[in-house]
Amino acid sequence: MPLAWAGNSDAQYQLGVLYLNGQGVPVDTRKAAKWFLASALQGDVGAQYFLAELYRKGQGVDRDLEVAAAWYRKAAEQDYPDAQYRLGTWYADVTHDAADPVQAYVWLALAARNGIQPVGVDVLGLLFSL
Repeated sequence: MPLAWAGNSDAQYQLGVLYLNGQGVPVDTRKAAKWFLASALQGDVGAQYFLAELYRKGQGVDRDLEVAAAWYRKAAEQDYPDAQYRLGTWYADVTHDAADPVQAYVWLALAARNGIQPVGVDVLGLLFSL
């Protein structure tokens, strides 16, 4: 806790994980979001991903898919495979204005290259839709 309050991004990220999972503290997604945000703003890729997850699910923060996509992008651009997958599925979702099958393909293909296995079917489907 003292390290996190002093601005240490690793400590902030770890506190976010503890609050998210209820490890040694009660589950508190608001506090998790607070600590993930502090760490994410310093560039921590894991914190960026988990913050995006909280925005996508509306846990500890108001649900906001566009904010989630922005945080996924920050993590995806740092080669975080799970974020690449989520960003790809965001672009593949035709229920919003940001849908873009080419961007979906790019991010899903990167996620597949980086080891995310279920992506193969998503990428194949996008290829047929292009």
